[in-house]
Amino acid sequence: GIGGDTTPQILQRLEDGELPAEVRPSVVWVVVGTNDMFGAYCSANTTLAGIIQIAEVVHRSHESAIIVLHSVLPRRTFDLLHDKWWQITSELNEGLDCYASTQDHVEFYNATDFFLENDGRRINITLMPDELHPNGLGSICWGKGIIQETLRLLGRAQSDESLRTGSCVPETTAPEAANEESIRCGDDDGIQCDPALVGGDGDYSTWKDWLDYQSILDKETACFHAFCNCLDPMFPTRGAGTFWQTEFEENIETSKHYGQRGESVDMVML
Repeated sequence: GIGGDTTPQILQRLEDGELPAEVRPSVVWVVVGTNDMFGAYCSANTTLAGIIQIAEVVHRSHESAIIVLHSVLPRRTFDLLHDKWWQITSELNEGLDCYASTQDHVEFYNATDFFLENDGRRINITLMPDELHPNGLGSICWGKGIIQETLRLLGRAQSDESLRTGSCVPETTAPEAANEESIRCGDDDGIQCDPALVGGDGDYSTWKDWLDYQSILDKETACFHAFCNCLDPMFPTRGAGTFWQTEFEENIETSKHYGQRGESVDMVML
């Protein structure tokens, strides 16, 4: 990953060869979205479109890989139940879950509970002191969960009770139960989610129809904040500055290394 990246930068990295066919991951994790929404002020649907586009691009070049869409984590909030930022984040996470449930090769991983207090309403500052970035302990707990899920997908799952108890992650109660009647996912015949979840007024029989609609939205519709500088989420765009270029070149070298070895790898994370 490259700090500060949004979905257009990941699409650019993929287009420029950061995950070539010679690198054969069994699982590809896509961890992106918070910078789109809270840095560029893209709407939940606009961000969702960009993440889906990443999944589609990865699948075309690595058809055998399982793609895991990681949830966007909570950030800077006193109470999730009354926080508009978390409501927008939840909309995105629900959309990711919905999309994954309609694709055989895509999974959704919700890591929200790793960083919440026992009441499920506040961020656990022991693991995320600035209410945005996991600290050392938070990263260890989070990483354990990611590894455990990867092993499960690879058929090598191991029991690790510390992932949900003790010093890692407390038992939590979700702040609000999902409205099962409004989300009808899992049918192979395209989108089966509530139209309000995926947005717009059209009749979308496939995700491609929905993505096509998102790509033509005017900027005001694609944003949720007056200071929006949201880019087209499905159009590859390079990051700014020498830092991004340096990080990208290092990623390319790493990809070449594994590609030249010709060996399969368990996991790649974007």
